[in-house]
Amino acid sequence: MINYYKILDVPMTAQSEEIKVAIKDKRRLWLQKTNAPQLERRQEAEVKVKQIDEAEKILLDSSKRSEYDTTLKTSSQTDERTVDEKELKVADELVKQGWEALISDNIADAIYIATKATEKQGNNPEAWALLAQAKYRWGEIEDSIYEYKKAIKLLPNNSEYYFDLGTVYESQQRWQDAVDNYLKASKIEPKVSVYRAAIGQVYLRVEMYDDAIQILESCVSEEPENTTYIWFLALAYNDLVLKKYMIQSNDGSYYLVSKEASQSAVKYFTKALALKFEDDELKAIIRTNLEVANWSLSRHWGRSIGSTVKWGLILGIGGIVFFVSGITGSIIIALIVWALWIFFGFKEGYKINKKSLSNN
Repeated sequence: MINYYKILDVPMTAQSEEIKVAIKDKRRLWLQKTNAPQLERRQEAEVKVKQIDEAEKILLDSSKRSEYDTTLKTSSQTDERTVDEKELKVADELVKQGWEALISDNIADAIYIATKATEKQGNNPEAWALLAQAKYRWGEIEDSIYEYKKAIKLLPNNSEYYFDLGTVYESQQRWQDAVDNYLKASKIEPKVSVYRAAIGQVYLRVEMYDDAIQILESCVSEEPENTTYIWFLALAYNDLVLKKYMIQSNDGSYYLVSKEASQSAVKYFTKALALKFEDDELKAIIRTNLEVANWSLSRHWGRSIGSTVKWGLILGIGGIVFFVSGITGSIIIALIVWALWIFFGFKEGYKINKKSLSNN
């Protein structure tokens, strides 16, 4: 039985919000690996993305989760090794076997097989890379990093080892280490767009939106049918607006802060919706955001400070001069009009146009 909690690296007691965050992080991580050059790595990533989708449907539905938890607790399945040692052959065959075990989620078997492969042929970089990936899936991160470095030392010009090591660092939010390894992979294979897309995806996660968009737009231009790149780019457009052109109020809502910000929001949301990607939830969020941005753009944004003071002074002085006859009440009225003009002119656009946008 598949343990979705283990896949997401969360405890069984995790609340829905924690699970949502884990799903988002794991999905981003594995989606980029579905474009890996090596077939085994793509197959493993495709299986993990499918499992994450299943986890989302089950763990975020209270009734399904309750039933799943009960079944999981009573399941007799363990993570023990099941492979027969007599079936183990030469190192290259072991590596193939090990990947098959990983793709099938038999991680304990994969670790055992990979360990045997390194023992049989200690200078086989693929054996060390397999062991590194199996240890990563097992949660032994430092061992995984050590073994990837071992594989790289044996075969320093293999771009996939740097890419895989980068994903391990990314899973630990070691952003600079991740980018450094993705860059090394990209320098070795500059025509392989997945390595550059991985850099863009890290920039997206650390809120370097302009850099992320530049890289992801380039990758989409090179591979216009690649739905993974397109999804990341749509996400980058949406998140850029939330971070760069909006402010967050005390109640957690986001507001556009000026007419110029609204114009930029409309531009980026429109660009996002023009992309062809399969994520109905993200599309719905961006559509709502675009509606609000268009609504906000049509509203009154208040006058500038300079204009307000100028016309306020004109009205105030004009009122005083007009009522120079000494009618005190009229002077007071003129001053009140001036004060009200300044007050409403200073009023911030986002308060006038108070309507929240969605945050993915």
